[in-house]
Amino acid sequence: MPSKMVIKECNHHGLARHRHRIAGGYQCNKCEIDAINKLRINRRARLIVLLGGECKLCGYNKCS
Repeated sequence: MPSKMVIKECNHHGLARHRHRIAGGYQCNKCEIDAINKLRINRRARLIVLLGGECKLCGYNKCS
């Protein structure tokens, strides 16, 4: 069953599409995407630190 979508006001993005959540209420799609991107960036940073902070082949460590 597809999620119900509505246009509502978001505090961060203004008028935006919101998805009905199973737990109740609505969530802004753009806020959800931002949260997922932040999670992925943080996960990548933690893994880089965990694995030594540099390339195992060449030792490059200037950026992730």
